[in-house]
Amino acid sequence: MFARIVLRAMFIALATLPTAGALVASADDGPPRRPDATGRPSVTVLQPSPMDPRPAEAPTIPVATASAGPSRALVLLVGGMSSTSVDGAFDVLAARLANDPRYEVRRFGDDPRHGYDTNGAVDPNADALIAEIRERAPNYAEVHLVTHSMGGAVVDRAFGRGLSSRDGLRTVVSLAPPRSGSTLARTALGLLDASGDERPVIRGVLLPLGDVDLPAIHDLARVLPAATPDGVTRLDLRLATDELVLTRDTAAAGTDSRTLLPLSVSGLEGHGGILRDPRALDLVTATISLGHPPTDKRSRAEKEWTETVASLSDGTVSLALVVLAAALLALVVLLRVRRVSLRPLITPLVPRLWSWK
Repeated sequence: MFARIVLRAMFIALATLPTAGALVASADDGPPRRPDATGRPSVTVLQPSPMDPRPAEAPTIPVATASAGPSRALVLLVGGMSSTSVDGAFDVLAARLANDPRYEVRRFGDDPRHGYDTNGAVDPNADALIAEIRERAPNYAEVHLVTHSMGGAVVDRAFGRGLSSRDGLRTVVSLAPPRSGSTLARTALGLLDASGDERPVIRGVLLPLGDVDLPAIHDLARVLPAATPDGVTRLDLRLATDELVLTRDTAAAGTDSRTLLPLSVSGLEGHGGILRDPRALDLVTATISLGHPPTDKRSRAEKEWTETVASLSDGTVSLALVVLAAALLALVVLLRVRRVSLRPLITPLVPRLWSWK
């Protein structure tokens, strides 16, 4: 918690720096999205020529009539790890789309027939997502997906398991997606593995930050990006101050990937803040409406400043992880040297720790 407080203080300090004259920093950027993303020609009627001696006849080209097929598109929202369908994570985006007659907005996991275990393994969730899309797609003109965090990895696995434009999918917008695996997940699992017999102790110490031994954590530590199928357009978005998904975590070749500066103080907490960031939401709605991401019109100076902030943010998180890892490993060594176990002390605290979360 101390590292998180220091990190947020760092972000607030960064927000007060002038943008002019910022140093250029390189970033291994690869890309936007509970929370613990998805013109028809007119028909010309031919007229008979005045020189034609034949009497005028009805036009042979059929007159276009209103389509009897579905007219609305489905926007399916896919949340992140530990999210729930009532967590309000997508409320701001859903409110933007609520009054647009072109779309119907649904949350993946609402339908009990296609459950979403947000703490569970990625593959079963990917299969459930495919099943829901294939069941619902015939009732809509097209399908758009908007994802947050782990939801982006679920979509990647769905692509690897057969989801494509043939299922009616048009666009995917992923907000803060750990497409190349989560650095935090790998670090946490590495600490557990290194702790040996004291694994339950380290797991208990980390519990206020969340259970790090969940199936979702194990999968997020090693997920890899999947190629976007032909006919589907994908946009990945991330805030430069995201403390949970680092720049290198979002790397995915061949994807339009954009890192954005937060536009508000709440956006300094970048991972959840992107769900409320006006510019990120503008890009989400524009991509859905156009069927492809809008042109990136940011200046070179803004992009360079964004990379600088992202590099500082990533470096701060990495330093905090090193300090945390060193402290926990020192605790493990101390316990082994003194032949003392903290399990009797940690075990009674676990229910209380769960209640804090």
